[in-house]
Amino acid sequence: MIVKGFVKIDRKITKWRWYKDTSTFKIFLHLILTANYEDREFEDIVIKRGQRVASIRSLAAESGLTEKNVRTAIKHLKATGEVASLPTPKYTVFTVVNYEKYQIVAN
Repeated sequence: MIVKGFVKIDRKITKWRWYKDTSTFKIFLHLILTANYEDREFEDIVIKRGQRVASIRSLAAESGLTEKNVRTAIKHLKATGEVASLPTPKYTVFTVVNYEKYQIVAN
């Protein structure tokens, strides 16, 4: 999990449909905060910018939410296209779908 650097959050997020759903908002923000900011190798795959390797259990532990709350939040985010996930036998790769929109790199 990445813990250095910063992220940008546009104030218009207060108008987002999940803003008042505490668990969904928290998991979305947590994924933005902990997603790779650059491509990195992990085991035998490349985890791209905007992606994160995790499990429901690890997201629950990191966020302080229950596993049920995390599963529901991920379900919401997937249903509305904010997050995608690719499960493997050992872990899940979560993708913040429009990560570039949220975290534009200024040159």
